[in-house]
Amino acid sequence: MLQIATEMKIVAFDSECSRDIGLYCEMCTFGYAVANESFNIELSKQIFINASKPTGRSKKFCRTDYSKFKNAPRYKVVRSQIESALQKEDTIYVAHSPEVTFRYLCCMDRRNNLEPISCKVFDIHSIVRNYADIPSYGLSNIAKLFGIPYDSKESNVDVKTCIRILQYICKEENLSIEGLLEMCGKGAVVDSEVVYHSTLLKFKQERLQKYYNGKMPSGSKELEGKVFSMAESFEDQRIEIGFRIADFINHHGGKLTRKVSESNFFIWDGNIDSKRLESANLMADGTIRILTADELFMMNFER
Repeated sequence: MLQIATEMKIVAFDSECSRDIGLYCEMCTFGYAVANESFNIELSKQIFINASKPTGRSKKFCRTDYSKFKNAPRYKVVRSQIESALQKEDTIYVAHSPEVTFRYLCCMDRRNNLEPISCKVFDIHSIVRNYADIPSYGLSNIAKLFGIPYDSKESNVDVKTCIRILQYICKEENLSIEGLLEMCGKGAVVDSEVVYHSTLLKFKQERLQKYYNGKMPSGSKELEGKVFSMAESFEDQRIEIGFRIADFINHHGGKLTRKVSESNFFIWDGNIDSKRLESANLMADGTIRILTADELFMMNFER
């Protein structure tokens, strides 16, 4: 059977948020444009999402009029459209600040119990840095420097500008889009799964912070008056064990602190590079006891 070669597409996307407080956000728009390899824009679409009215800092920076997303469909309703836009085959993805969009998506997906979207995208800032050293990497500033029209009132102007910037650089360097991106290398690629992982880790660290603040209700009192600190890795790559440690200490009435100098016990994980372990070793003269997580869980509370 004769196979017809599929033309490579270029998709640029961007998002906006009406509320962004720490790890909580309300994405109000997701815009994208599809272009062919000749950089001709074939489709431009903005998806409006129901969200709160911007206030404070968000009100200052949100460019989309509230009337456009006030009564828009909820995220769960339009999520399939966003997923479809970000999971096309034979497609090169580019974006302005893709880490921010992926973080917004992660926050929204988490609230709605949805599986994360998998997408790898070239960061337009990294592409420009490979081409020229310029004082500002804002899209309007890049466009101005390259002589590209930028009208802030134009619908989906940011995603269209990303495509126009690519077109300009490819023309100046006499490169195809594939050649340009190969020159930029993997350092210009942002992976949604990596951003999702780091965002979810921050969610977990935020939960763990409650133990440090002593806001979790405790159970028994066997460890009352005893203060514990633990290696940094239990707050990062081994945070699941960190939760077990924190919950165990809290359940038995102990206190958790990040300051080794304030603790009676230090829990280590074999990481000799731990700065907190170094501090604990300096204090290991009877004022602090060093033990592993397993030793903690089997701890003799009378000691």
